[in-house]
Amino acid sequence: MLNDQIVWTAMVTPMNDTGTVNYTNFEYLLRMQESAGNGVVILGSTGESLNLTPAERRQIVAFTTKLDLNIPIMVGVGGCELSSTLDWLNYLETQAVDAYLMVTPIYAKPGSEGQFHWFSTLLEAVSRPCMLYNVPSRSGTSLDHMAVRRLSEHPNFWAIKEASGSTQEFAKYTNSADRAPVFSGDDAMMWEFGALGCAGVVSVASNIWPR
Repeated sequence: MLNDQIVWTAMVTPMNDTGTVNYTNFEYLLRMQESAGNGVVILGSTGESLNLTPAERRQIVAFTTKLDLNIPIMVGVGGCELSSTLDWLNYLETQAVDAYLMVTPIYAKPGSEGQFHWFSTLLEAVSRPCMLYNVPSRSGTSLDHMAVRRLSEHPNFWAIKEASGSTQEFAKYTNSADRAPVFSGDDAMMWEFGALGCAGVVSVASNIWPR
């Protein structure tokens, strides 16, 4: 099912004036994506999950899964501290989600060996497909090509979201990822990435333009 999904929407998390999550608006936005047939990514960078408490993040996941959407749900997995990230994954494994979006550790800027250890540990901790996320403008460093090549045989490594803004970098990931599909993480680069074998898009624009 996941490989048939061309568009994933990186969902915003709507807030009330008081700083709490507006669940009425959130369901409305999710239903729009369901109507369009798009997969949804909750608590990714667009959802600014690092600005939410662990309890708020758990509540958002529980709320989303209880809607019984007929589209796949991917959940963002980010941070820079391994044990708390594993705790988050342990919770997500109890929920009805379909995939995980795992970003390069933020701020720490690990090298190839550090990234391999980080991702291989996370991949071993889960039972669902994982999309690795290259977004150097946010994480401070690129997803390492050698680490990707070493991880490519792991059964839980499913895909890559590539948001470097570079066609040259995108082409390198399609080579190093072996059989894993590579998705554009940049709406504006879809035409250029499409010519390089892009499997689809993890889109921000589809929040307001689902179809």
